[in-house]
Amino acid sequence: MYNGEPERSAPDHNIVLVVEDEPLARMFAAEALMDEGYRVFEAHDARDALAILDHRCDIGVVLTDVEMPGGMDNLALAGTIREPGPKRSFS
Repeated sequence: MYNGEPERSAPDHNIVLVVEDEPLARMFAAEALMDEGYRVFEAHDARDALAILDHRCDIGVVLTDVEMPGGMDNLALAGTIREPGPKRSFS
């Protein structure tokens, strides 16, 4: 999982961030992806996802729930991720 140190490498489509507020659904998705060889990070909501993305530039795929707690749904999260930023290079 996240160790607090910024990652500076380019996005890798074998590294996935799973954003899901339901623990069992998040665990199932993460385990299924890991079983297929993906490296997986997990976030409970959009705020947690953005915190991880602010420190990791190597995440190439974000798999997200449609509705999440905290006032930001998947479309708002996607829009925020796509905003230009010093560490964000998602397309």
